[in-house]
Amino acid sequence: MGIGQSQSAAYAAALRGESSVPFIEKGRTLVPLRFLGEQLGAVVRFDSAKKEVTVTKGTVTIQLRLGEKTARVSQQGGVPRTVVLDVPARAVHGRTVVPLRFVSEALGATVIRTDVGGIFVLQ
Repeated sequence: MGIGQSQSAAYAAALRGESSVPFIEKGRTLVPLRFLGEQLGAVVRFDSAKKEVTVTKGTVTIQLRLGEKTARVSQQGGVPRTVVLDVPARAVHGRTVVPLRFVSEALGATVIRTDVGGIFVLQ
């Protein structure tokens, strides 16, 4: 599924558990975290007791708690910072979905959106 495909159809399919496709919510593209993180070379861990996800790539660590609109980003040797998200990470049929741009850019990637609705993530 491409982002340019019917957004409401993709969102409905994701909610029904039919697929793990990107979808748009409140103007933000949400994608399955494990897929995105691993494609960017990160290690993704989920703590089910805390409902918290930790993503680590090199010296960068992102911590997200499902349902919360804040994330914590830290770089080894630096001061951790709190980032306010427009849309929180959450579980959709057993898969954690996160804002594409936030996670990609926090891990050092560049996100480019085209005029025709395509999105590219470049390392």
